[in-house]
Amino acid sequence: MALLSLRGEPPSVLQGKYSVEIEGDFVVFVIGIYLQPGAWLWRLGTIFRAGRAMDAMKRELSEHPEYGCMLVNHTSARTNPTHLVQIWRSYDHLADYARNRMAKHLGPWLQWNVEAKGFKGAQIPGVGIFHEAYLVSNYEAIYRNMPRSGLAKIGKLVSASHGRLRTGKGRLNQTNGDDHAAIQ
Repeated sequence: MALLSLRGEPPSVLQGKYSVEIEGDFVVFVIGIYLQPGAWLWRLGTIFRAGRAMDAMKRELSEHPEYGCMLVNHTSARTNPTHLVQIWRSYDHLADYARNRMAKHLGPWLQWNVEAKGFKGAQIPGVGIFHEAYLVSNYEAIYRNMPRSGLAKIGKLVSASHGRLRTGKGRLNQTNGDDHAAIQ
């Protein structure tokens, strides 16, 4: 009997061992917010506005693939800091979206900066934000009996049961896949 998630039917599971191919480089963008225990309670309005803006941006990015965001993956809101992972076609796509006056990011970003300037050190007490961007030209991924997740949601699935794709070093093009004695 399959367990149901809170979001309805369980996702379909792809049986077997797969890797993924993505044409060209891409950017992994990680953004997050940290709420200092106790101190953030005085900033509920700021946090609410940031959350509402993030939801609007996620919706916009899913509705407009021309912006170049290929995947948005939100971690559990129960973690602190909370992270959002995005995969972008290029850093130019990411930077263009961040500064696009017609998109849903620039206004809330400028508002955040206006609010932050009202505090010593230009930071909102009790609330931290961060982002990291990684330009990826080489990667490896493996999925065994998994629903599509991560890069598998945006790339071409390929069998990883034989040849070069059998091992991590093989998937990174460092060997021909015969580098792990246990799987010979």
